[in-house]
Amino acid sequence: MKTVLKFAFGLVTFAGVMLILGTAGADCDGKCLENSLPIGQILLQFGIGLAGVAAGALGLTALAD
Repeated sequence: MKTVLKFAFGLVTFAGVMLILGTAGADCDGKCLENSLPIGQILLQFGIGLAGVAAGALGLTALAD
């Protein structure tokens, strides 16, 4: 059971990191302003990704032997 939980927490952590990287990659350096995300959407996605990383890291830390 611990292995399954470690995998799940690792997956949540990985998904959070990918969400943060995807949000950072949404910036187009001003070349495509019509397709860029508004600041509120960027902050929301970053916050969700950060919460995922924190939850996954906390879960992995709690399962450490």
